[in-house]
Amino acid sequence: MPRVWKYFLKNMIWPVAASAGYVAVAFLSGYVGELMGFSYWEAFFGVPITLSLIYCFGFLVYIEWDKARNEVKRENKNVLKAIKND
Repeated sequence: MPRVWKYFLKNMIWPVAASAGYVAVAFLSGYVGELMGFSYWEAFFGVPITLSLIYCFGFLVYIEWDKARNEVKRENKNVLKAIKND
């Protein structure tokens, strides 16, 4: 059981750190936006929404890249299997 907790906590570092960083960016952008003359809430929501759109686009590109890479790996395995059976 301790090994499960070890791997669980190790795997949770990225999601927790990313969420904390996202919230920190939201508060920091609100503060900086206020210093630049915007309202706090405009900057608080504007920057994270923009980052979310960029993240979604990047994640979609990553998913498609990963699918293509896995398909090429499967094709390579099938080709190698066919060559070995000949």
